[in-house]
Amino acid sequence: MSQEEKYSIRELQMNVLNILKFVDQVCRDNDIQYYLAYGTLLGAVRHQGFIPWDDDVDLWMFRADFERFVKAMGQYRDGRYQLHCPENDDDWPLNFGKVFDTHTKVDQSYFIKPSVLGTYVDIFPLDGMAEDGKTARREFIKFKVMNSLRSTANHSYFPEGTRKLLIKKASAVVGRIRSTKQWTNAIEKDARKRKTDDGNYVGAVTCQYYSWQKNRFRKEYFDECRDVPFEDGVFRIPARYDEILKTIYGDYMQLPPEDKRHATHIYKILSLGENE
Repeated sequence: MSQEEKYSIRELQMNVLNILKFVDQVCRDNDIQYYLAYGTLLGAVRHQGFIPWDDDVDLWMFRADFERFVKAMGQYRDGRYQLHCPENDDDWPLNFGKVFDTHTKVDQSYFIKPSVLGTYVDIFPLDGMAEDGKTARREFIKFKVMNSLRSTANHSYFPEGTRKLLIKKASAVVGRIRSTKQWTNAIEKDARKRKTDDGNYVGAVTCQYYSWQKNRFRKEYFDECRDVPFEDGVFRIPARYDEILKTIYGDYMQLPPEDKRHATHIYKILSLGENE
């Protein structure tokens, strides 16, 4: 979050929690499997709720379940909570889904166009990954490069630092050879090539926030799930969460140094819909 926020991180968490409750209900009503993911999964296990400094919610769904979720969300087109993803929005510039609270407004102009959207929950589809690490690494790097080029086709944010700035600007020239939609389609096509039933490994290959080693899991880790308390609700996590969290974070029960306990997303909350 921005340092200039008029809302506390706790207020944001409580708003996003309501989106999570909505997604959970849709999934239970339609027999769709989902799992808390990344920092949200860590928060559930270590804090029984949000990591105190975390500012979003991440979920995983196997690709087949995600496609069913897209269809289920069709009945809520006019509701408060809206799903945007490549499958239902031709202008959507990301290769994963976000469920937005349309009664809120968040400025993400540094990251995405359109820049003013609502608070959200991220949903990352799980696709198949290669059996051997060398191939998995090569394919993941390919996704990372394509994702970077797609990003530069969609927005003009460049990080500070001369070297990074030059690299970003060069990428922007190449990235804009194709439209955002063309890059999104290319990434989506490649992500679907490896089916989750074809091998022993799965991962959110369209999520580039972690290295390939931290984003590749044995499929059997997701064979069973369990309901666990999270804030004042109950949500689903993989039964073998320990192996998953160790893959991502190592000693995940150890708190990070105090100077690392801060939100990682950069955006400005304009409204949490408190007047509606």
